[in-house]
Amino acid sequence: MYYQIEIFYEYSKEDMQEELNKFLLLLTADRIKDIRFETKSLKTLSGEYEIIYIAYIIYTYSK
Repeated sequence: MYYQIEIFYEYSKEDMQEELNKFLLLLTADRIKDIRFETKSLKTLSGEYEIIYIAYIIYTYSK
């Protein structure tokens, strides 16, 4: 058994949910080992702040 990580990042929570749901439909529940979420705030060159949503899915696969 091998482990793989898939990383997602989006500027919109709704886009993040859509991408995660599409990917999760490809996996069976027993293959998913962990899902982690983070948000980061980044300052742009213009001085404004943007929030980035990040998700990590750790899952198993066989060769």
